Parts: sequence; C-alpha cells; structure tokens
Amino acid sequence: MYHQTRERAFVSHNCYALDVLQMKVQSLQKGSQTDRLVYLDFAKGIGIILVVWAHALGPFSDYINSFHMPYFFFISGMLYKGDRNITRYAKSKVKSLLLPFWVYNLMVYPVFFVLHYWKQWSAVVFIRDIIEIIITIDKSPFLGATWFLASLFWISVIIHAVYRFMHKHNICDFWLLAGGIVTLITGLEITFPYRISRTLICSGFYVFGYIYNKYVSKHIAGPVKFIVAIVMLVISLVLANKFPASLSTNEYDNKVTFVLGALCALLFFIYLSRQLAVLNNNMLVQHICYLGKESLNIVIWQFLTFRFAIIIQILLLNISITSLTAFPVYDTSGIWFLIYLIAGIYGSIVVGKLTNQLVLNNIKIVAK
Repeated sequence: MYHQTRERAFVSHNCYALDVLQMKVQSLQKGSQTDRLVYLDFAKGIGIILVVWAHALGPFSDYINSFHMPYFFFISGMLYKGDRNITRYAKSKVKSLLLPFWVYNLMVYPVFFVLHYWKQWSAVVFIRDIIEIIITIDKSPFLGATWFLASLFWISVIIHAVYRFMHKHNICDFWLLAGGIVTLITGLEITFPYRISRTLICSGFYVFGYIYNKYVSKHIAGPVKFIVAIVMLVISLVLANKFPASLSTNEYDNKVTFVLGALCALLFFIYLSRQLAVLNNNMLVQHICYLGKESLNIVIWQFLTFRFAIIIQILLLNISITSLTAFPVYDTSGIWFLIYLIAGIYGSIVVGKLTNQLVLNNIKIVAK
C-alpha cells in the first residue's frame, strides 16, 4: 500500500513537471513567433516608406527602385505557409488581394476616365479598360501600385497549387526553387505585354523568400550576418549606380547585376529590420511596425492620395486642374517631396480605413 502511494505520487509529480515544461516550450514558441512577426512588420514598414519615397521621386529613388518591389515579394515568400488545401487558400487570397483590387479599381477608374479624357470620352476605351481591370491585366492609374495585389494573388495561388501537388516529395522545395529561377529568367529575357514579365520576375523573388526563411535565415551566426549585411549594402549601392535597371519597363543595363543587386539590398534591409525590431518599446520602432501593418492600404491608395498634394499645388501655384491626372506626381521639387510623402503614407491610411469600413467590409459580408 505504501509503495503504491509513493508510485502514484511519483507519477503525479512527473506529469506535473511535464505539463510545466510543455507550457514553457509553448510560451517560448509563442514569443519566438511574436518576435518574428514584429521584425517582419518592421521590415514591411521600412519597405512601404521606401516605396512611397521612390514613387514621390525623392532622393536616391533610382537606388530604391532597384529593389523595392522584389523586397515585398521576398517578404511575402518568407511568410508563406503551405498547410491549407488549395480551395481554402485561394478563397482567402481572393478576399485579401483580388477583392480589394477589383472593388477599388472599378470604383476609382470612372473618376480618372472623366478627368483624363476630359470632353473626349469614348465608350470603347471605357469598356476596354474596365475589362482589363476585371481580368487583372491593368489597373486605374490613380491606383497604379495595385498591380502588386493582382500579381501577388496569381503568384501565391499558383505556387501554393504546385506546392500542395508536390509537398509529399522530398525534393519539392528544390523544384519550387528551380521553377522560380526559370520564371525569373523568362521574365527577364522576354518582355510580355501588360507587364506580365514583371510578375514572372517577382515570382522568383517570392520563391527565394520562402527558401531563405526555411533553410538559410536561422543558420547564419550573428557576427557573420553583420559582416555579410554590410558587404551586401555596398554591393547593392555600387551595382545600382553602375548598372541602372527598371523592373517596370523590363529594361536593364545588366540583368544579372539587377538580380544580384536586388537580393543584396533586400537582405540588408531585412537584416536591419531584425536588429532594430528588438527595440520594440521604442516609439519610432512601434510606429514603423504600425506602417508595416498598414502597408496594404498604403500600396493601394498612395497614388490617389498624391492628389491631395496636387490639390494644394493647384490652389497655391495656380496650375491647371488637369494636373490632377499627372502620374504619379506633378512636381516634387524642394519641400513638395515631403508633402507628397506624408500624403502618400498617412493619407492612404486614412482613406484605406474609411473605404474598408464603408465599402469593402460590407461587400465581404454580402459575399458570405
């Protein structure tokens, strides 16, 4: 009887110890995941500032343009998880990417059409442009950066379908990487209509982000990362200066240096984000993380909210009202660059929150 009591007490104590250990492990895993999300929010915050900065034609825009869109697709690849079935995954991407693309472009395009083709309106042009928006091969110039949503939708859904088809094979990730490299090279070598080449190139960076996060990121020591990051920054600066490139028009002085320079730049800024995000009690770091969480709103609305700055210029400089259709900006010389930057970032957040509340959320409710 005495031995049975001791045995039950021993088992009970060990079960309690295992429960405590499991709780600690879960707490550490949760903390690690939270830290990861914080640094990726910070990375997106840095990225979206750079995007608006470049679109507002600020200083160093040529350098920023050499990597800022590959940067966002790379981060999206880092966040990719292949655990959901294809149908559920595709539905979630329709709601988060395709629905905002359709709703806001179809809502804004008529305004652009009236202003841009003032008194020279054509029903043929209007219907053609609407169809192109619906099939995601074009967008309203007022929402020019929304091409990112359509491209990310097709990239993420197609790659997920491939992954789900092959994920039980040991070399699935190898084939994903090979496919990413092939599509990137294809996009670089062939300029397709409707800037499809840009999407093909960005799909390569999406796959690179997935591979980097899964196999590379956790296996480089801290001091080595610092040295490598500085070297990559220098390489990206030199290459961007010596070999100009345009992802938008698919024109490059040297295609290899474009890819290498973009990878070096984005890896440097991801490293920088990881280092600075640990200061998550700092107000500036918290604010940049907030901008990262709002990056989708900023991507969607920045070109439209640049119109706020143009309206100020119309009122103060007595320029023509047709300047409202200037793309992407009218005049960012001097102090005007900062006004465009503020309008592009914070105006987009305000407009995004309002339109999400008044339009998109109601459409999602009806769609259910």
